[in-house]
Amino acid sequence: MTSKVEFSHPNYTLVAGDRIVRNSGIPRPTREEDAEVLQELTRYVEARIIHDYNFVSIQIPEDEDPSTTIVASPDWMNAKKILMIVQNAYGSQLGIFSRSICFDNGISKGTWLPYIERAISAGYAVIVLRPNTNSIIVENGVKVPIKGSESPEIHALNVWENVISRAEAVNHIAFVSYGNGASLCKDLFLREMVNCGGPENNRIKAFVTLEASHLIEKDDASDIRDALGQIAVNMECNSASIGYRLGYRKEHLGCTCISLGLPPGVSEVKNVADSVMIGMDAVFKYLTLAESGGTVSKNFGVVMARDHGLDATTAVIMVNPNSSEMDNSAVVSANSAANSTKAEPNPPEKVGFFARFFGGSKSSTPKSSKSDEEKLTVNDFDLLKIVGKGAFGKVMLVRKKNSADEGKVYAMKVLKKDVIAAKGQIEHTKSERDILFEVRHPYIVRLRYAFQSDDKLYLVTDYYNGGTLFYHLRKSRYFSEDRARFYAAELLQALDHLHKLNIIYRDLKLENVLMDHQGHLALTDFGLSKQNIDSTGGATTFCGTAEYIAPELLKGQKYGPAVDWWSFGILLFEMLHGRTPFYDKNRKLMFYRIINTEPSFPPTFSPESCTCIRGLLQVEESKRLGSGPRGGAEIMESDFFKVINFDALYRRELAPPFAPEVVNEFDTKYVPKAYLQAEAKDSFTEKKNKKKNDQPVFDQFTFAGERHLDG
Repeated sequence: MTSKVEFSHPNYTLVAGDRIVRNSGIPRPTREEDAEVLQELTRYVEARIIHDYNFVSIQIPEDEDPSTTIVASPDWMNAKKILMIVQNAYGSQLGIFSRSICFDNGISKGTWLPYIERAISAGYAVIVLRPNTNSIIVENGVKVPIKGSESPEIHALNVWENVISRAEAVNHIAFVSYGNGASLCKDLFLREMVNCGGPENNRIKAFVTLEASHLIEKDDASDIRDALGQIAVNMECNSASIGYRLGYRKEHLGCTCISLGLPPGVSEVKNVADSVMIGMDAVFKYLTLAESGGTVSKNFGVVMARDHGLDATTAVIMVNPNSSEMDNSAVVSANSAANSTKAEPNPPEKVGFFARFFGGSKSSTPKSSKSDEEKLTVNDFDLLKIVGKGAFGKVMLVRKKNSADEGKVYAMKVLKKDVIAAKGQIEHTKSERDILFEVRHPYIVRLRYAFQSDDKLYLVTDYYNGGTLFYHLRKSRYFSEDRARFYAAELLQALDHLHKLNIIYRDLKLENVLMDHQGHLALTDFGLSKQNIDSTGGATTFCGTAEYIAPELLKGQKYGPAVDWWSFGILLFEMLHGRTPFYDKNRKLMFYRIINTEPSFPPTFSPESCTCIRGLLQVEESKRLGSGPRGGAEIMESDFFKVINFDALYRRELAPPFAPEVVNEFDTKYVPKAYLQAEAKDSFTEKKNKKKNDQPVFDQFTFAGERHLDG
């Protein structure tokens, strides 16, 4: 065997074959250097797989150009057992599931190298897919698709039909996937079901997903659901102790979901990619169990509970601790569990955590005076004032009645279903509700309730009575650098949090930023946001506000989270100058400037702000500040933000530079007077001649505080 693979970059050293360390005395890396070291990491990991394990490259398509490759064990064609490693994230590279973990914690922690070694020891041949290399750039910047790999889905199916089909000896295939790689594995599972004529002849014996968002679709046939439910399992980082089954995840996954707990010394999930490494022992325990056949998914739940000192009958969590999601069946299961937990070993008791799952006496959840069966309606609120209007409805200042939070003031967004349907906004509206339901961050609006009537939807959030950032900038004309930096830092943390959840915002502008009575900001209006961005390898929808739109949208290219950093750069420039950098009344000319010109900075801008904004407004997405493997952390470490203590900012310990002049929580000083003159009432009348079934369906919409109801 030839000498070992070397990591080669003039400014970095690979320590102990694992940690990438920047050489001392070297200036801060440029965007070009970041791209170079990432490219070297990609080359190094693939070279290690081929060198250390004698893997072979398989060209796709064979003997054609352009092409891509996958890598496989040398004996894959004659192997009886094959493990397929699949991921599907925008811009991901072969063998690397988390670039940020590679740079922060070491190559062994952010790549599939340990899995490959473990699988070979267990007698598997291994095949690693490359689903996110779908095209190449040729002369003149023309993008040419790779035949048979035009998309992640086509790539996976092509590998199945033209590579796996040549492994004639195989009778046991196992999948290990991360994130939205699960959707590709499901496609392969369905193809195998068709090819083999039914589950009894299916060669796929184990289907392990790590941090899958969903697996089952509403239109999946019952035999598909049953077959997946027998062999599939999802594992994920969770505040619950390792070994607990996460029952609330079954609706979207259709299989057993197991908590892996949290990494040592961590109290909450910081990076879901941690699950790959902390779950490796559990993954291979599952693969071993699958070799015995049977309903491996259900059996594995019992094994994991037993191995971690738990009773499998009670070690199940039916309520999502992060979103407070609960349905009525979950209440029954949780209460049943509560009655039988006393004799069993419990994890360390924390007020309001396991008590919330099992209905214990230490629960911090307030009890509602309403019965579980009773639905939340608009009559549970006093309607005080109109504070906003839009294309789909209005926003009212309301006060809660008859509950533990009686008297608390909220903002109620009222939307008409028929208008939403007529404007083609059903999916956007569902997405907005789901995102608000999922996200918890100090600088993002908080959903408190959601419910519906036959013809309307209601979203109830905290009320921010300090006005919009648009109002305050227009009043001030422009902000001082310190004030703009503070606001930008809060928005930076909010956007970075969304990106870590695979959500892109897509509509950052002054009007969508609210201010509370203390002067802190909150991002609102998620109607254009997109979830699971890595499941498709990039978004394609043209949307946003003209002045803030990124070049890749104007060029009709697929795009990712970096579009938000472009808009962030535009907004930062606007706060410092009072207008956006490329604005022109002629929209075509403005779009031309966005793509073809650089911003011109007034002399009042500091060198640090110019450097930061110039980095954010890079036309080429891969060179844009924030588009690297560390995301928003790259922006936080820029010289412009070096005076901000981001940990203290997250805890809201830094005093805002400006406090709105509001008297109390009812104050509507910053609401346009035209809105306040209108009567606050639920005025959209029901149409007598329209049946309930004529309205669009919004399943699982209702969220009643700590209660998740039907409807």
